[in-house]
Amino acid sequence: MANHVLGVQMSPEHIERNAKVNPKEAIKELIWNACDADATSIEITLSKTHDDYEAIEEIIIIDNGHGLDYEDISDFLGFYGRSNKTYSDRSPSGRLYHGKQGHGRYKSFSIGPRVKWENVYIASDGKKYRYSIEFFSGNKTECSYSDKVLVSDSTDTGMVVSITGITDNLSVLSNTDKMSEDIVSSFAAYLLAYSNIKIKYDSYRIDPKKFIQEQVVESIESIPDNKERKEAEVNIILWKEGFQKESSNLFICGKSGVTYDALTVNPKNHPISVYIQSDVFDQMHQQGTLSFGVADPYYESFVTKAKQILRDFIDNKFRIDAIEEVRGIKNTDIYPYLEESSNPIETVERQYFDVLAVEINSIIPSFRNASNETKKLTYRLMKEAVKTKPDSLTTILSEVFRLTQEEQEKLASLLSHTTLPSIINMTQTITNRLLFVQALEQMVYNTDVGNPIRERTQFHKILLGELWVFGEKYTLGVSDVSLKNVLVKYLSKLGRTELVPTIPNEAETHLNKIPDLCLWNQYPVQDERIENLVIELKRPTHKLKKKDLDQIKGYAFAVSNDPIFPKENTKWNFILLGREYDDYVVQELKDKKSGAGNYYNSDDGTISISVFRWSKIIQENKLRFNFLKDKLDFSLENSDQALDYLNETYATLFDIKIPISDEM
Repeated sequence: MANHVLGVQMSPEHIERNAKVNPKEAIKELIWNACDADATSIEITLSKTHDDYEAIEEIIIIDNGHGLDYEDISDFLGFYGRSNKTYSDRSPSGRLYHGKQGHGRYKSFSIGPRVKWENVYIASDGKKYRYSIEFFSGNKTECSYSDKVLVSDSTDTGMVVSITGITDNLSVLSNTDKMSEDIVSSFAAYLLAYSNIKIKYDSYRIDPKKFIQEQVVESIESIPDNKERKEAEVNIILWKEGFQKESSNLFICGKSGVTYDALTVNPKNHPISVYIQSDVFDQMHQQGTLSFGVADPYYESFVTKAKQILRDFIDNKFRIDAIEEVRGIKNTDIYPYLEESSNPIETVERQYFDVLAVEINSIIPSFRNASNETKKLTYRLMKEAVKTKPDSLTTILSEVFRLTQEEQEKLASLLSHTTLPSIINMTQTITNRLLFVQALEQMVYNTDVGNPIRERTQFHKILLGELWVFGEKYTLGVSDVSLKNVLVKYLSKLGRTELVPTIPNEAETHLNKIPDLCLWNQYPVQDERIENLVIELKRPTHKLKKKDLDQIKGYAFAVSNDPIFPKENTKWNFILLGREYDDYVVQELKDKKSGAGNYYNSDDGTISISVFRWSKIIQENKLRFNFLKDKLDFSLENSDQALDYLNETYATLFDIKIPISDEM
């Protein structure tokens, strides 16, 4: 058969943008193409080398749709952005089209460089013909096609798409379980509407019904600004346990379930998919206005209402899970009532505790994943809290914390004026602080941990999240800005914003130094005194030298010499921190100066400069939390827990995990 060449009237750059998609999106696009061709059977097979789990040689997609008429090749394959769906809203059998721009065929290049379509169709003369179309990624602006040949009437119509020349292992497609679940979530609404369609992926039947744990369908309407009333249906599907949470999305669908777009939602660790189905979206798709999104009043209203229905569904689901959690602990030593109720009052108390425990687990679902020790402590505190009188907590507080009588009474008073979730959060805060002090020590004194950490982009930002190490009274004022901007912020705190424009341009010369952290605290005293703390941080393993002392002095003198500052109401404490000192710094600090600063104090008491080793900050915090560490029986045998906390809490700051070392 002769091959013919057809040029695509579109730039390679435009085509390339659609070719660079995730391979799984390309597979789903090919499935949608088959659905648009009225296929009732779609099968994707993966040909793998030596039965290897990841290495794919060829991918074949077979459907039994109506195919593409040979006479339409030039018109509909020759122009990018146009397909035979452009001029019609529905397929010959009446299905609404998913696609209409002809983009899908180019997405196949994200899988492999050679794509071939074997096509069988019924021509206008009532006979069946076969021909093939081929694309090659080396020349995306051209395709070749063969002559058509007559085939027997018994031959099935449809397409066979084969993608070859695959060089990457395409593990995202090799993982049949995850890929099948992704297809299930994307096509669920459509497959539930068209139950006669059968899809198989690598011999795995795509059947949403097998995965559905629970389904809720609600009707909603929108009448924005007295416009015409429009209706939509919200279909929420909770998938069975084990279904990948990554497939949780809010899908924008046509009335029959055709998916046009997907929005990210946060179903709080539940594998949930939400489908908003409305002919409004069908119309927007045909008009090319879906990209306007929430700018369209109907779209915005439907999405808002669907998200509220999702929130209500999740809250109800959490409550059910919470009830099961409390039922589950009743036969374990986690449950604080080990003996049977001895009197009616205790029975009522236990019932109240159960209600409270359900509320805690419902409001804080992550608590269900806490350790048994944490649960036991929390539930014991809750048991005493339900008695309502503060002095009833004496026994449990003494047993768990070994606090003094005065400390017990203070905490009991706190219990009577706060909520239990606050207490749980406080316990978690204490635990996190204990972990961070250990992690800070590792960052500063363990070179395996500290050396890879960058000063400005990592160490600096970590400390921004843990400013309590410098004292509870300080709150973050300005970070990583010029001293000029520090002064502007400072004037704002004084309520003297009218002075901001008077900072002269020539001041920029000596104010354009950049401190790493600037914290302030405003003391509520009669003279409206404000105290500022400026901390100069270096990378964790840095040894302080003469140039570091000069730098901190430069910051201090830039402030003290500026005439704008009312010195009588202001004090600036500058602190330079490092792991160790060189000989020069040791000599400079040999004779400790009087006053607040151990390196410098101005005569008028408004400026102080202190130079500290990190060991001082670490030791002070260890002493602050040591009693809680002992009373909570908190154990840190090695650095693993602390560095795990750092890696998890500040994951976005690190390209790779902080290494765990047993050096210390």
